[in-house]
Amino acid sequence: MTPLRSLTLLLLALAACSPEREDEGPNARGAGLPPAALPAADRAGAYAAALRQAFDVGPGLVLLLDTALLPKSRSAGARSPGALPGDVIRALRATGTVQGTCAPAGGDEKSAPVCTAASAGYVVRVTGVFRMPGDSVQLYITAEKFRAARDSATVLQPMLLEQRYALVRRGARWTVAKKERLTS
Repeated sequence: MTPLRSLTLLLLALAACSPEREDEGPNARGAGLPPAALPAADRAGAYAAALRQAFDVGPGLVLLLDTALLPKSRSAGARSPGALPGDVIRALRATGTVQGTCAPAGGDEKSAPVCTAASAGYVVRVTGVFRMPGDSVQLYITAEKFRAARDSATVLQPMLLEQRYALVRRGARWTVAKKERLTS
């Protein structure tokens, strides 16, 4: 075998055995789907539809938004690819879906993180919106229980869940067509 042919075979073998990129594997958020180019109000509407499916949104629920987007790779930890645009955040607040924003602090395997709020609730974090065939989109949401900063006496056990949503456009509104709870 010639040295050039040996080198070519070696390079092909290395390429075949190399791990796939974390953001493109079957466990990647939005794997294989392109980002959906949506106006802020439509994007906020998709998030709101998913959050209303996940929670009984109302005056008794404190729901805050972590403005850091979830990374495409589920194994990337808390590393964020960027922030949710301000116009999307304002639209979510205007609909009453979320009451404010929070970058949760602290928290470990024994206690929930802390946010500045009147009472305990959930802080949610979202991905970008991914385009599916037709008029459908996909997005991911994590929800984490938080403790109010002014309530130092209460200890809340940590709780984090992640769900994937497929949404369909019905006129001017988004409707959840499928919801899946994801496990680590």
